[in-house]
Amino acid sequence: MARFREYLKRWLRWERGRQGTGYDKLLLAVNPLLIPFDMYLLRYPVGSHIPPHRDPVPGRCHYRLNIVVRRSQQAGEFVCADPIYSSRRIHLFRSDLSTHSVTRVDGTPRYVLSLGWVLRGDASR
Repeated sequence: MARFREYLKRWLRWERGRQGTGYDKLLLAVNPLLIPFDMYLLRYPVGSHIPPHRDPVPGRCHYRLNIVVRRSQQAGEFVCADPIYSSRRIHLFRSDLSTHSVTRVDGTPRYVLSLGWVLRGDASR
């Protein structure tokens, strides 16, 4: 029950992204059972960025699907070392293995729908 209360405190409320570089995230859904996943709307105001990083989950494979809802007029591009699939608006990648980042957003804000899930397995493959 405590997890559910915590979820309700965060649900549909903007909070700062954990990279501390100016982006915000809005929790849309989370499920800790069976196939754990989360879904956020990410907002990148002008001037924000995300430095190169990985998102390890010990003993698990961490996948992320990012769908660009609104592109910035200038820059704010997603960069990934080894995506599974990547197009102008859709990016599927292993966030635990592939170094990824977002260049500085200029022009207009950028919005991304981000769905992440973790599976059991060898995190090195």
